[in-house]
Amino acid sequence: MPAEAVDFHLIFDSLPTPHLILSPALVVEAVNEAMCRVLHRPAAELVGRDGLTILPASATGPEHTATLWRTALLHVLERRETRTLDIQRYDIMRSSGAVSTQYWQATLRPVLQQGQLRNIVCRVLDVTDQVLVQEQGNFSRESFSLLTQATHDAIWDADLRTGAVWRNEMFTALFGHPVQASGTSQLWLDHLHPDDRAAVEAQRAAAFAGPDSVITNDYRFRRADGSWAEVLDRAYIVRDAEGRAVRLLGAMQDVTQQRQAERLAQQNAARFQVLAEVQQQLIWTTDAAGEVDYINPFWEQYLHSSLDDARQNGWQHHAHPDDFSTVRALRQQCVESGEPFEREVRLREAASGEYRWFLARAVPALDAQGRIVHWVGSATDIHHQKNTEQFLQQTISQLDRLLESLPQMAWTSRPDGGVTYYNQRWFDFTGGSMAELQEWGWERFIHPEDLPTTLASWKQALAAGTRFEAEHRWRNLRGEYRWFLARAEPIQDEAGNIILWVGTNTDIEESRQMRDQMQQKDRLLRRIMGQIPANIATLLGPDHRIGFVNDGMQRLYGSRAVSGLKIAEAFPEVEEQGFVALMDQVYHSGQAYYGTEQVTLIENEQTGQPETHYLDFTYQPLLDENNTVQGILIFAVEATERVLARRRAQALDAAVRLRDEEMRTMTEALPLITYISDPQGQPLYMSPQWFAYTGHDPNDPDPHAWEQAFHPEDIVRPSFLEAAAQKNVWYQELRLRRHDGQYRWHLSRAVPALDAQGNVLRWFGSSTDIHEQKQIQASLRWSEERYELAALATDDAIWDWDLLTDELTWTPAIERVLGYTAAEMEAVVSWWGARIHPDDAERVLAGIHHAIDHGHTDWQDEYRFRRADGTYAQVFDRGHVARDAGGRAVRMIGAMQDVTQQRQAAAALSQREEEFTALANSMPQLAWMAHADGHIYWYNERWYAYTGTTLEDMQGWDWQKVHHPDYLADVLESWRAALATGEPWKDTFPLRSHDGEYRWFLSRAQPIRNAQGAIVRWIGTNTDVTETQRVQQQLKQQNNELRRINEDLDNFVYTASHDLKQPINNMAGIFEELTRTAYFRDPDAIKLIAMFERALHQIYDTIYNLSELVQVQKLRHELPTETVQLEALTREVLSSIGEQLANVRAIVTTDFDPAPAVEFVRPNLQSVLYNLISNALKYATPKRTPRIHISSTRADDHVVIAVRDNGLGIDMERYGNQLFQMFRRFHDHVAGSGMGLYLVNRIVQSYGGRIEVTSELGKGSTFRIHIPLTGHPLAPAPDEQLMLI
Repeated sequence: MPAEAVDFHLIFDSLPTPHLILSPALVVEAVNEAMCRVLHRPAAELVGRDGLTILPASATGPEHTATLWRTALLHVLERRETRTLDIQRYDIMRSSGAVSTQYWQATLRPVLQQGQLRNIVCRVLDVTDQVLVQEQGNFSRESFSLLTQATHDAIWDADLRTGAVWRNEMFTALFGHPVQASGTSQLWLDHLHPDDRAAVEAQRAAAFAGPDSVITNDYRFRRADGSWAEVLDRAYIVRDAEGRAVRLLGAMQDVTQQRQAERLAQQNAARFQVLAEVQQQLIWTTDAAGEVDYINPFWEQYLHSSLDDARQNGWQHHAHPDDFSTVRALRQQCVESGEPFEREVRLREAASGEYRWFLARAVPALDAQGRIVHWVGSATDIHHQKNTEQFLQQTISQLDRLLESLPQMAWTSRPDGGVTYYNQRWFDFTGGSMAELQEWGWERFIHPEDLPTTLASWKQALAAGTRFEAEHRWRNLRGEYRWFLARAEPIQDEAGNIILWVGTNTDIEESRQMRDQMQQKDRLLRRIMGQIPANIATLLGPDHRIGFVNDGMQRLYGSRAVSGLKIAEAFPEVEEQGFVALMDQVYHSGQAYYGTEQVTLIENEQTGQPETHYLDFTYQPLLDENNTVQGILIFAVEATERVLARRRAQALDAAVRLRDEEMRTMTEALPLITYISDPQGQPLYMSPQWFAYTGHDPNDPDPHAWEQAFHPEDIVRPSFLEAAAQKNVWYQELRLRRHDGQYRWHLSRAVPALDAQGNVLRWFGSSTDIHEQKQIQASLRWSEERYELAALATDDAIWDWDLLTDELTWTPAIERVLGYTAAEMEAVVSWWGARIHPDDAERVLAGIHHAIDHGHTDWQDEYRFRRADGTYAQVFDRGHVARDAGGRAVRMIGAMQDVTQQRQAAAALSQREEEFTALANSMPQLAWMAHADGHIYWYNERWYAYTGTTLEDMQGWDWQKVHHPDYLADVLESWRAALATGEPWKDTFPLRSHDGEYRWFLSRAQPIRNAQGAIVRWIGTNTDVTETQRVQQQLKQQNNELRRINEDLDNFVYTASHDLKQPINNMAGIFEELTRTAYFRDPDAIKLIAMFERALHQIYDTIYNLSELVQVQKLRHELPTETVQLEALTREVLSSIGEQLANVRAIVTTDFDPAPAVEFVRPNLQSVLYNLISNALKYATPKRTPRIHISSTRADDHVVIAVRDNGLGIDMERYGNQLFQMFRRFHDHVAGSGMGLYLVNRIVQSYGGRIEVTSELGKGSTFRIHIPLTGHPLAPAPDEQLMLI
């Protein structure tokens, strides 16, 4: 398009930046529409006026403003060069009466023609956003600086592109390394523990490659002094537009003390368990409510009770019936009151059924706030000290103690509502007596206005048996009324009947006042919203129900009743014009919608006809705390007058076009690029500034050459297409390449020129260089993001206190640290002060104000702060004070760290130490602990009491002083061997007591290992076994004596049987010869002969059995045991008595599959089976087929061989204790010596076994032989109970 055809006046008028054209005489020749809006005056009133008279006064005053402009204009007139004025602040009064602050910067550019000054172009640039950005950037940088000084963590900022790392001063305070001005990550890498480096680098590489925005690392970091710190490092990843990690901002937290406290607590718990599991005491622990969570082995051994049983019944279940109820009541009382438990009680030993006296104790373990965490208990056997003592202890009323300890006013009443008890706080508050308050006397102390509703609620609760709750006012002893929250709960018996009511009255005066204040603020807010000179409404839900409309909105749409209605129902014309569809879009997308000069038809209430309005409006989604859209906020401003005024101005275009030639010169003198394009955006005209900026040839015939100046990413212009479709003004920030190849940001704006039908004829636009402004904005965003990331990276709750306004704000971390949501907090410092523990508040507030008022830069304190759930956290708080140039404190930023767990861990560690020491000192043994190298560093009090020494005398290896010199070398050798191998140590040796006497001790030591298996300490005990040694020596002597006597008896029996055989044989020979040759006339002689023969056989049998008994003893010691197959051995026995079995037609069955073999001396086991089977045949029931079943089974540590018959049976009630006596017989109708069962029992017992017999007369008997497995004797000799910790 030729320059002559360009409408420069329209270009000038469409410029978004205010412009003013002055003549050399400083008379206004032209102003554009933007300048008219700034001056709030039409062009007709401005053209022809003195330029200095139309300029508004800045905030510095009219004289200063006029002087500034006059000086600048004279400079341009004299030197004919461009002059830029300093930024000026303007406080502009709006039509609504409100004052808005704006910042403007003017540039004066001379327009020369043939060397002569023709005009001065004055461009006034609104730099409000830029100034505010700079101020906000300064504020964010100050915030970040104060945060890094106030936080407890080492804040760091790493640029991954350059390798530069910045660290705050806490890095030096925590780790000792000096902070370098131009640091790198090498310092961190050099001091990262080698064992942790691979894991940390792998975690970070995975986070960079993935979508994560946070990295959390645990590692060890070497301090400047060479020690290792345990670090929790949390960093936030900053990514570029392609998602690449370009920056890390993190916080290193030294958690060494916390982790050490945790490990020490675990070690003490392990020490406690090791100590508890070797005690001959019942030891247990419970949670705060009294549920058992640990029992030691002695508990299981003595009570035969598992952990599950203990959880259900405790040890009280095993108490003597006379003690049970008392013990249970006292235990429950102690659990509720937190007092230590101590009681003497009789407990039944499960194995013997005997009740033994125990002293049971339990103490509570408390956290840092004094709350019970768990209970530790023990029961010590005091049976020998208390065999006959009886006890009875009065139980203190549990309910009274509880109610008196409450911080509220507590009371109880009967089921009918008559009050029977008040705690002391009632009398302290009301000044009344029990006589005045009891039953229903409390009515006279309640506010008269609250009495009827209180009585109605109380009687309703009494009738329904449900909880009572009411808020009302009570009169104190000074006659003042205070608000209380009353609550009462019914207490029921097992049948569900109410037996009493228990209630409390809690003072809520302050919270009530706070609620009233909040309601007043809400009413004030509604009044303010109603008076705002704008149209405001809120729509709730997806169907857009009207929740609130202010007075402006009501005036716009008339007096229609709309509250609660859908927007489409209340204003049908809104839906018809497509606005409801826009609302749906905003509600479902969560993105705001902005409308500018939108044509809106609104029905006139009087005429019923639609009226045209132009509105600038915003549809803003309303989000809840979860960022879920709940509704839409509508904010609309009437723009009708503005649109109509602009259209009137456009009607004057014809006259203005006459001055196009002049305007062209002035337009081309402007310091920005102007252009005209066709409806599709194809340039028709480009100002000379375009060619000067881009370096393009104005005569280049290529119609698309202009596209080469655009950044490739900015060529696609969806925003222009959208503006063209809607025929709206087009705005776009884009990058243009300068002639030197640099891309710079520009703000391009184009206004459509429409024909009568509303079609776009042309676009008139301009492009302004905003590169520096974009850089400032980017710097601001990074500054703000840096502050926010630093606040997120630290585990502290960051607070920011404006000391001039008393406004206090918190970072979102306060919800993670203390549980408060944004809705629960108030932005005032009093909110913080009200949540400090009452016992700490005065000290903390005095300390922080002292730091502020006395010029200090830092403040710190530790105190208790109430969490959102009502509990108190122990916090460590540090703050940094910022002061202005005059030294006045203007701002304070701080970091609050929750150190509750650290303090609790320290308290738990101390508690465990006390428990361990108390338990160790209550042991009957001498106890001690040593380092991994054997250096002993602790003894219990019994050691000092026995040896008469002190720790200074005994620590290290000085315990050798109390050892007997004859045994010391062997003790040292075995102890050092245990230290070298890590195996448990055991030795017996004498120790010298304080009076010089040596007593024998059994010493044992157990290694305690850490999670890696390395020994960290040894725990040992010395048990006095002097008496045991003496008893064992006596037993040894007695055993030797018994063995000698048995050998003598065996020799005697063997000799006697051998010596008796020959005379008996001679007698038998003589008798046989006598009966063969002699003649007896006596008719009874035959009977006498038979009697004599039986007597001889009995003598033979007796001598044989005595020989057999001796033979068994010899075989036990002379023949080795062997694996005997029971099936084969039984067949041999049955074969040897096959004739007897056949004679009585006996049926014999066997079953040896469960245990086919046993270790035994074969001949002896054969003798056992022979005797038992023979007896089954001898004592079979007449006229009944004998049945014999021989079987074997396997138990845990022995084999059982059973021989069952269906014979005569034995009267066990009569003869049970005589079964295995020598020569004892239970049936006379069969011949026998009475030695068989004695011999069987003797054989089995000699192998450590035993025999069990069950029998029933007329039905049969069963003999069960219990034979121990190799290495598992059934009846071992009793051993001394020894202690090992």
